[in-house]
Amino acid sequence: MNMDEKKKILYIIDTEVHMEDFIKQNQYIDLENNIVLECSPVISPFDNSMRSIILTVYQHNIGKIVIVTSKEKNRQKSLSSLVLEENQKKDLQEKIQTLNYLFNYCKPEFPEANVLDWLEGNSSTENMLKVIRQHPLLPSDVQMTELLLDENNKVMGKEKNYQ
Repeated sequence: MNMDEKKKILYIIDTEVHMEDFIKQNQYIDLENNIVLECSPVISPFDNSMRSIILTVYQHNIGKIVIVTSKEKNRQKSLSSLVLEENQKKDLQEKIQTLNYLFNYCKPEFPEANVLDWLEGNSSTENMLKVIRQHPLLPSDVQMTELLLDENNKVMGKEKNYQ
């Protein structure tokens, strides 16, 4: 990483936000000098998403990370509700019970509370910011902000800063 280079911004866009629409609606984002990474809001300290974030920070001289999320989550039927419907089957109940044990006793591999939380993927933006901010391999001088979008992928208000 060349310290003389201008610091870039890494936009981490929630997978539920349509990236093309976001870029069209927010044309101030200079794609030549900034990086856009699509990422699930459910993130663990040592998963592939976190690895991609850390590598991007070092490879592209990132000075600021902006988490882009949508206020309006237009979900179809959630995966957890599908599993709940199927949960009536005894063999699936036993598997979920075993997995819930792992979620409770195998941290940090399973940071969510249980299988249904993991399937739902409703991890909060604050949790994502916390995981990224507290990661030991992330430089401490990288700024963290959140950008909230409306249902049309337009920015709602100002960025919220986190440190």
